[in-house]
Amino acid sequence: RGGVGDGAAAQHKHRAAHARRTQLHGAAGGRDAVGSFPPRQEADAHIAAATPPLAAALLSAADPLDGLRFTPLRQSEPPGGQGAGGGDGTWWCPDGSRPLKRCGFACHRLEALGAPPADGDCEIAISALPPSGGAPPHSLAPPCDLLLGVAEFDPATRTRHTPVAELLRATVGGAAASARFPRPRPGLACLVSVCAAPAEHADFTPLPWGASPASVPSASYRLHLRHLTPHHATAAPSGPGPGAIAVPADGVMPVASGLPRLKPRPRLSGGGASGTGVDVRSGNPGEVNIVDVAGYIAGQGRTLVGVSFAYRYVVGFSGNAGAPGPKFALQLVDQAAGEGGGESVHTLFQSPEAGCTPSWDRATGGSPTNYSAPVAVQEWCNAGPLRGERQSLRLVFTNGRRNIHLAGAVSGCDLGITLVFEPRAGEAQAGDK
Repeated sequence: RGGVGDGAAAQHKHRAAHARRTQLHGAAGGRDAVGSFPPRQEADAHIAAATPPLAAALLSAADPLDGLRFTPLRQSEPPGGQGAGGGDGTWWCPDGSRPLKRCGFACHRLEALGAPPADGDCEIAISALPPSGGAPPHSLAPPCDLLLGVAEFDPATRTRHTPVAELLRATVGGAAASARFPRPRPGLACLVSVCAAPAEHADFTPLPWGASPASVPSASYRLHLRHLTPHHATAAPSGPGPGAIAVPADGVMPVASGLPRLKPRPRLSGGGASGTGVDVRSGNPGEVNIVDVAGYIAGQGRTLVGVSFAYRYVVGFSGNAGAPGPKFALQLVDQAAGEGGGESVHTLFQSPEAGCTPSWDRATGGSPTNYSAPVAVQEWCNAGPLRGERQSLRLVFTNGRRNIHLAGAVSGCDLGITLVFEPRAGEAQAGDK
C-alpha cells in the first residue's frame, strides 16, 4: 500500500530477518545443503552455554539414537490378503505403547539381519490397516495415508543419507508399498519414520483446541522386513519371556515389589521419577511419570478379581499449596501380540490427591522420614479374561503442584502387592491330589 520507498524498506527488513534466521538456524544445529549436522563438540558447546540445569537436560536429549525416540516393534501375523516382496521376510507391528495419531510420526530403528545374503539387498514394506478407536466426528473422517521414509545415520560424523529416495505411501485397503535398498554399512544406524498424513484430496479439518487424543483414531500398520530386524535395543520382547511367572491354580499371586524391583522410566526431557534408596520419588511438580514393577506375569486367559498392598507417603514441595495435588495409580498392562497387537491397561487402584501434609520439607516443619500412617489397600476388580501373552504392573504418578515419596507400610519400599485371580477349579483339584 505504501510507495516505492516503503517497498525498499520492507525488502531490506525481509533480507535482514532472513539472514538472522539463517544464523540462528546454524547456531541451533540445523542441517546444511548436504544433509549434515554440526560436529557433536560444536553442538555441545552451544548447549553448554545454557544454564546448567537446562544444559544437562538438553545434553541428555541430544543423542539422535536415544532409545526413547523409537517405538518398539513386535512380530506380527501378515495382514489379511496382502503380501510384500519375497516370502523369506517377517511382519512386524508397533507394540501399542505410542499410538500414532493424524499428522504424527512413529520412528523405528532397524539393523541388518545376520550375515550378508547372496543378493545383498534389504527390503521394507508397509501395509496400512483400518484405524482403531476414536469418537465422532473424528472417527468418521477418511483414514490417513501412511508415509514411510528410510534414512541411514552415521553417529561418528553426524551425517545421514537416504537410501530410498522417495517416500512410500500406503493407503487403507490398498496394496503394501515396498522398496529395496543396499544393506546398511557397518557403523551406520538404519532409521525408519512413519507419518500418518491426511489422504490426498481429502478434506482437512483442524481439530478443535483441547480435543482429547483419545477421540482421534490411531493409525494401524504392519511392516514387512527382509534381511532386517528391529534393533536389539528397541525391539519389544515377544512371548511371555524368560522368568514370566505363571498364575497359581488357586489364583493368589504375591508380586515382589521391593525397591530393587521398582524401575523408574527415564524421560527424554529430563526429570522423572527416581529411587532414593529408601523410597520412590515421583519426580518434579507437573510431571506424569511411570515406575515399572520388574518381571512379567503369564496370565493369558485368567481374570484378575482383586489386589491388595500397603503404602506410606510424604509430600514434597509442600509449600506449593493448592490443587491439583499429587496422586498415583497401580495399573496392570495386558500386552497382546499377533494381529491385534497393542496393550490393554487396567487401573487397579487410584489414590486420592495428597494435600500438603505430611511434609517432606523442613521449611514447612517436615522431614524426609515424616511418612503418613500406613494405608492398606484392598480393591476388587474384573480385569479379564486377559488376552495377552504376558502382563506387567506399573505405578503411574501424576504430580500436580507437588510430588510424593512412596514407601512400604513398615520399612523400606516393599509394597507387598498381592494379586488375586479367579481360581481354576480343575487345576486346583488336580493339585490337591
